[in-house]
Amino acid sequence: MRRKEKRKMYSIVICDNDQKTNEKLIEFIVNYFRKRKTYIRLQRYYTNEELIKKMPCFDILFLGMEMNGIEIAKKLRERSRWGEIIYITSCTEYAISAYSVHAFGYILKPVERDCVEKILDEALQYLKKKSPNKRVEIITEMGVKHILVEEIYYFEICGRNIRVSTKQGEFLFKGKLNTLYS
Repeated sequence: MRRKEKRKMYSIVICDNDQKTNEKLIEFIVNYFRKRKTYIRLQRYYTNEELIKKMPCFDILFLGMEMNGIEIAKKLRERSRWGEIIYITSCTEYAISAYSVHAFGYILKPVERDCVEKILDEALQYLKKKSPNKRVEIITEMGVKHILVEEIYYFEICGRNIRVSTKQGEFLFKGKLNTLYS
């Protein structure tokens, strides 16, 4: 009997106050991952306040630069260095400051399918090389969370959930220990 292959899931977050930009990004991102038969969890925010309040876990974050994006990224980076930040902007003058928060890159408005697909290709390649086998992927209420193995203190069963205690804090997710072990 063959073991069922685990399919990769990515957590994608979009935060821009321009609804038209958000809708285009969602269309391009969903089509991109659908073509590759890859699961995603897509979250959309329209304000910085909403994003900071939720502090979602992400693999890739598309963040509006004009929304005080550098300050928002600093707050997110205090929580975790994982994930790639891609700025959405109308002008290129912010490019240099974007790299101070380890931004992966930026795309110009109006967003175009080719640009979005190209930067997604690059970001996913980079994520795969970052720590391919030295991390655990869990799905929390906040999104897909990647935890480096060396940052895990312990796992424990809490009812029908598993709690993982890490260097970054504790996270609760659904699962079974023997599945997690394998």
